[in-house]
Amino acid sequence: MLATELLTNDHNEALSLIDELKDRHNNERGNRDIFRDLDMALRMHMRVEEEIFYPELEKDVEFKGLMAESVPEHNEARQILDDMEALNNPASDEFQKLLAELRFALSQHAEKEEADIFPRALASLGPDRIDELGNRIDQMKGEAGMTRTANL
Repeated sequence: MLATELLTNDHNEALSLIDELKDRHNNERGNRDIFRDLDMALRMHMRVEEEIFYPELEKDVEFKGLMAESVPEHNEARQILDDMEALNNPASDEFQKLLAELRFALSQHAEKEEADIFPRALASLGPDRIDELGNRIDQMKGEAGMTRTANL
């Protein structure tokens, strides 16, 4: 599968999990399990982008600076996830506030990648190379016990 398709699937699945957690008014174990899945999925997604996808794109002059722009976005998302994990209560107002921040950041990130970066990457590297990157992403996720869409 193309790396761009895998990464788009990750975006969609993470947004879906966020929507499942939105406005939860109890701290049932199932809600904490959904958060755990979201946390693992997003951390894996960021890892494959930083270790596989972005470095390959940066070999092309058109994508120079992609890591410098994207890694701080990822670090912001990691901090939000860390803060949410520390709360460990999807029903709390603070958790829900952080969840909304995460959803906004992820939506912005996904829109930028899916509307701009992914089409340019496909045009620049070609479908065969993007497919090879998808295979590497699949392998990394498999080694971590995850499926094509992170952990979903």
